[in-house]
Amino acid sequence: MEFIDNASERIKRIRRRFLDDIPLISIERAKLYTEKWKKTENKGLSLGVRVALSMKNVLENMTIFIDPDDRIAGKWTENFIGIPVDIERGIWNKVFEVELDAKTMNKYMKESNKKYMSYMINKIGPDGLRELLENTKKIGAPITTLGTDTLEERKINPYTIEEEDKKLLLTELIPYWKEKTLADILEKEYANSEVYTGESYEFLSHLPLKTAQNDIVISPCAVIGVWQGHLVLDFETILKNGLLTIHKKVQDEIEKNKDLTNEQKDFLQSIEITLGAVLIYSRRLAEKIKEELNKTSNVTRNKILSDMYETCKRIPTFAPTTFREAIQTFWIVKTTVDLAIPFNVHGPGRLDQLFYPFYRSDIKKGLITREEARELLEELVLNIMSHNIRPYSNAVSDFSQRFEGSEPVTVGGLNEVGEDATNDLTYLVLEAADRSKASLNFAVRFHDNTPEELYMKVAEIQYNGYSSISVLNDKVCIEALKNRGITEKDANAYSITGCVDMCSPGKTGGIGFSALLLCRTLDMTLRDGNCLTIGGLVNDVGLKTGNPDNFDTFDEFLNAFYQQINFVIKKIVEATTIRDRLFANYFPAPFISAFMRGCFKTKKDVTQGGAYYDAEGILIMNSIANMVDSLFVIKKLIFEQKKFNFEYLIEAIDNNFTDKYKEIHKLILDLEGKWGNGNPECDELAREVTTRIFEETYNYKTYRGGVYAPFIISMTSHTYDGRIGIATPDGRLAGKPFAASCNPYNVEKNGPTGVIRSVAALDFNHVCGCAVNIRMHPSGIGKTSETRKKWISLLKTYFSLGGQQLQPTVVSTEVLKAAQQNPEPYRNIIVKVGGYSAYFTDLGKEIQDEVISRTEHTII
Repeated sequence: MEFIDNASERIKRIRRRFLDDIPLISIERAKLYTEKWKKTENKGLSLGVRVALSMKNVLENMTIFIDPDDRIAGKWTENFIGIPVDIERGIWNKVFEVELDAKTMNKYMKESNKKYMSYMINKIGPDGLRELLENTKKIGAPITTLGTDTLEERKINPYTIEEEDKKLLLTELIPYWKEKTLADILEKEYANSEVYTGESYEFLSHLPLKTAQNDIVISPCAVIGVWQGHLVLDFETILKNGLLTIHKKVQDEIEKNKDLTNEQKDFLQSIEITLGAVLIYSRRLAEKIKEELNKTSNVTRNKILSDMYETCKRIPTFAPTTFREAIQTFWIVKTTVDLAIPFNVHGPGRLDQLFYPFYRSDIKKGLITREEARELLEELVLNIMSHNIRPYSNAVSDFSQRFEGSEPVTVGGLNEVGEDATNDLTYLVLEAADRSKASLNFAVRFHDNTPEELYMKVAEIQYNGYSSISVLNDKVCIEALKNRGITEKDANAYSITGCVDMCSPGKTGGIGFSALLLCRTLDMTLRDGNCLTIGGLVNDVGLKTGNPDNFDTFDEFLNAFYQQINFVIKKIVEATTIRDRLFANYFPAPFISAFMRGCFKTKKDVTQGGAYYDAEGILIMNSIANMVDSLFVIKKLIFEQKKFNFEYLIEAIDNNFTDKYKEIHKLILDLEGKWGNGNPECDELAREVTTRIFEETYNYKTYRGGVYAPFIISMTSHTYDGRIGIATPDGRLAGKPFAASCNPYNVEKNGPTGVIRSVAALDFNHVCGCAVNIRMHPSGIGKTSETRKKWISLLKTYFSLGGQQLQPTVVSTEVLKAAQQNPEPYRNIIVKVGGYSAYFTDLGKEIQDEVISRTEHTII
């Protein structure tokens, strides 16, 4: 492994500042959006028009920031690095409200804990609560707390905010939006619905320390994401036409089409205002550059600003004609849409395909060198990374990091007609990724005719310790998309968004997400519909499937588990339908609809199903491995070998395998053939169970008429959900992390070949995205072409077996431990966490420990 940093000094400065500068919480967007929103109240305007006008006010009046190191113009706040506040959605409002002030934090913690204690005393009595707390302490899991440090003072991922801005945010802006935000309305809708079962609502509403509203837990087994969905904008049309042409097309439709309904006209007006607002922002950007140009006397700086001004003066109004113009057009549109819905995740798409015609033309004409183009790409991917930032609560700050890396760049693969699309820019994007050291996912698509050179390039970069690259099997990915209704042409051109989500770029109107928690659902099966958490027993969460000791066969138990799984999926569908109806009726998205194919044709907002495709993801998490290994233990040790019964297993779980239950723990841990070793019996069990889960999602349609699609990914939830999770039948102890995403649970004894056989046993033709982490010692990739050919052979074998995705972290245990002890020399080390990339030294210790604990593989 060689930690090479061969970026230019400018790129190093940009990267270092993104890593070191404390991000600003900017209230400009919140203030300007609210200002216009108030002025349009009771004016008879549609919600879409009001949203567009409010964002237009933001783009007309926000501070334009140009940094001396910029060659690509446009920041989404008035600072080099910052986060805008999307006040109307309210996902982070309570985080700011509670965690920007120490006194408020202290008061909230006391009231929150008191509320939980009172509830539990009423439920199980003082002695029961005392026993529960003693058991929790005995487990030794770290206590989740907001702590005493505010967002500004905390050690991990702090933020800064101007005092006057803080005052305005806390005393005027947040109070105005109270009960009006998406998050508040959705919580109220759920409380008045039937999505909660049994004691779920009472239990969950009394849990302490919940400030962030980026998701809503509707049962111990199910979580609903509160965002409109991951997507890729239609950059192809934007780059081909420029915004003026698109804008005029919308204006002409409004003026000339006399058959438009009022709703259709309102929609078209909302995207006409949107397009006009982006053009205003781009003109303001050019004016700011000219202002800077007039102030400088430095010859070098003058040339840089002159080039930037000439670029921004004509684009994105007109179609770009050069590589620089194409990148600047892309960035202006992405920045404005990101600012409109800051935490929605708008993936950049297939950059090697989007920019290649401009790159090829400029190289041929001598307008740009390969090195100059690469440095622009390096800046671009660092800029994309800088928008992947979230103000998570202190309660989970140990599990988060500065940049989530969840807006992946996709390269390689097939084109629409099924031919190899690899080009020179494919390699250049990967070189830019390596040199920039951006904490961003880079998804490389492979197929039968992929050039061997691309495999070697990826291996070279991975050996260098840059672990942001994941590899994808086109054959399986395309088949999975076709199975969910995507045409072959569009499936061939798929892109990755979010962490691992496959979509049709510019055509899939957003993939919302909810999560099915496997081990909790399994626990519910053990307890006849009840579910035990570290916070207490929650009764009647699921179905009454009976005492498992009354089942005569493993298949009977498995059938009960399937019933519980189906029940949870049904509840997820009910909850996402309520959420999506709320989006459609109250939270239109003109800044997405303006840049999404299908919306103009159907005259419908993306939230109302206007795009070509629509999907809702159900994340299968926490976790495949722990679930499969648990079922394997139950099958072998209870039903076949009759070593113990369910009652005794449940007692052992409840006691965390301590004291007299250590013997059963040893039996479980010593059981050979768990998932990840290529054992056909266990692998077949994994395939059968997961396929049943995948196929169940096919039985439902989304509110917008789209499909539900399964994904296998955990992000960081396998760590913090593990912290509050009881022990599981596979021998995992309470408070310990679950297996990440689609990983085995550190039981691998047969090397990487055993891992890939077990993982590839799953039927990924039903899965629209998965994350398979594998930690390789650098020697497993190697310096020489011969060693790397062995690694490439392993990848090809995995693909031939039906594997869909693989994302190696290529850093030795020794180096990771050194980085944990002395972070500074290792700031550029990137690892794969759940489905995304992160700087290792930015991670909290628990996640660092989980990454280190993963089995380290070599290839012999």
